[in-house]
Amino acid sequence: MKRRGNNTRFTRWSVLLVISLVACLWAVTAQAARSGVPILGEIERITLDNPADHYSGGTIVVGGQIVILPRNLLLDLPANRLTLKQLFDQAPAACIANGESGLAKADVCNRSGAGGFAILSANKSDAGNVIAGDVFLQKGQESVTGTVTFINYNDGYYRLNGQPGADNAGVIVRLNDPGAKHTVQTGLGCLPGSENCSADPRFTLDPDNYTNSFSNGYP
Repeated sequence: MKRRGNNTRFTRWSVLLVISLVACLWAVTAQAARSGVPILGEIERITLDNPADHYSGGTIVVGGQIVILPRNLLLDLPANRLTLKQLFDQAPAACIANGESGLAKADVCNRSGAGGFAILSANKSDAGNVIAGDVFLQKGQESVTGTVTFINYNDGYYRLNGQPGADNAGVIVRLNDPGAKHTVQTGLGCLPGSENCSADPRFTLDPDNYTNSFSNGYP
């Protein structure tokens, strides 16, 4: 009889333990599902809290969602990594004059009519604030595919989908190489004072590795 009583107590304790573990697991799963907020879309606005602080935080608005960029966060670009202040400090001159990044649709200096593209991994706090943990920024998502119809060896660009051998038609393609590591560029389309014809040095190619490949024929 004693042994049976002990077994009964052990069984009840085991059932309670299992119930507790299931409840904890459910709570953790529910919290994770509630907190994870992946966000991607066009950049509508970007603000900087303290222009005097190299590691200042700020905010970004993507798809109508306001996201807090915490202090010390490093922003990822295709081949670059910057603080939020550096993103503003290295913007085109017209944007710096307005205190803008030039990547937001609302920026006066941005005359393209479109903002950049952002991919954010963020968490929502109990207070409802959405706080970024990882941010990847792109100047745009456009892509061009075609045949190289002309190469200007003197000015350092080539044309796609134009008239073969003609330098007056097709899309001009320049590599974003402000440090002139892989190219030397001048001439058509270069803004006065630009670094090796770079339209935006923040979105440079990788200066230490070959990010472009060229081939002629097989293989």
